[in-house]
Amino acid sequence: MENAVAKIINHHIYLNDWAKPYTLEIAKITEQMDPFVHVYTADEIRRPGSEALASKLHEGYQSRFGGDLIFQLQPNSIFYGPYGSTHGTGYTYDTHVPFLMMGFGVEAGTSFQKVHITDVVDRVAERSGLPYAPNSFVE
Repeated sequence: MENAVAKIINHHIYLNDWAKPYTLEIAKITEQMDPFVHVYTADEIRRPGSEALASKLHEGYQSRFGGDLIFQLQPNSIFYGPYGSTHGTGYTYDTHVPFLMMGFGVEAGTSFQKVHITDVVDRVAERSGLPYAPNSFVE
């Protein structure tokens, strides 16, 4: 019989067509194995509810390209083939990074305020005199 998993790319598991009706069962079994911590179905990511990690994954999920299952590994684990790397774990060491700006009109200062990447793009456009991105949240 053909393997249930067609391919794994980043933290996405793509199932073969015959296995898709068993997505939830496969997620539950996979989640019990090391190094997996959470395994979500695509439906769970589309409607994340109040769970913080599922909400983070929802923000970056694109149903056109996303897998049937999306997984979170134990901290400090990586899961990929012989090439590449990953920075998409959802853990603080991957989601909190320094951001520096410098240039004419940029005031000196520091902040420890949480900033979303979409806000950074809008602020840079604003300071540079460029139009906001088409998907900007700024009105």
